[in-house]
Amino acid sequence: MALSADTARRYRGDWAVQSFVMGTDIIYKGGGVCENTAGVVVAAADTASYRFVGFAAEQVDNSAGTSGVNIKVNIAKGDSRVRIGGTFVQTDVGEVCYVTDDDSVGTPGTDPGNTIVVGRLIELDSATESWVSVQPFGVNA
Repeated sequence: MALSADTARRYRGDWAVQSFVMGTDIIYKGGGVCENTAGVVVAAADTASYRFVGFAAEQVDNSAGTSGVNIKVNIAKGDSRVRIGGTFVQTDVGEVCYVTDDDSVGTPGTDPGNTIVVGRLIELDSATESWVSVQPFGVNA
């Protein structure tokens, strides 16, 4: 389910980039972010032409702003603990995961429609969460 507030997300890795936020958008802390075709970040969604970038390190509200101007968000890369949008099993470790929304990833091997790659499943943590090695822009997926 898409975020409507900040979420605590656990990371193992580095801070990757700082990028401008789309006007009219709110990026929630811990939420997944994608780059759209204009090169600015938006809340992650299974939307054609989006490219996954990472997870927001803070909340940024640009709902009253202009796209790509003044407001930036810090974005984390590396390994991230994420909510599962489906059922993962141990044999899914190593498989590609896809964006479902800004709070969850799709079951490995099951593309929800637009093939927005988040990274690879590296560890099952619980029935509802797992660790994913984030691959910004779908690199090495």
